[in-house]
Amino acid sequence: MKTMEKVFFVLALLVGLSALSFAAELPIVTVVAPDPLAVEGKKDPADFVVTRTGEVDADLTVFFKVGGTAQQGEDYEPIGKLIKIPAGANSAIIMINALSDRETETAETVILTLTENPTYKLGEPKAATIRIIER
Repeated sequence: MKTMEKVFFVLALLVGLSALSFAAELPIVTVVAPDPLAVEGKKDPADFVVTRTGEVDADLTVFFKVGGTAQQGEDYEPIGKLIKIPAGANSAIIMINALSDRETETAETVILTLTENPTYKLGEPKAATIRIIER
């Protein structure tokens, strides 16, 4: 190898190793639904808890998508598409407040699935389900 080729090879190797060590330090995020039942018309919300591993010295924004049979803004208060886990904390709560409606319905679901982002890795579970019922 010529001298310049050796320099570029060494730099590429160092950058690659640096990227590997950075990737190894990414937090792992998961979601669970410890209270998976919300009741329409009552002050009985359900919640998702998003948790991270690793360092907690900075905020971490975690992105998610929402599915299921229940509709944001109709069946429960809107929750958006992201949650910020604040610095100093290893988790954050997303409350599901069920809204009253005049329809008699069977149980509806809210499925929250964490989505990929370069600032964290997805762990298991990466999705959780909440049911909304009438009383």
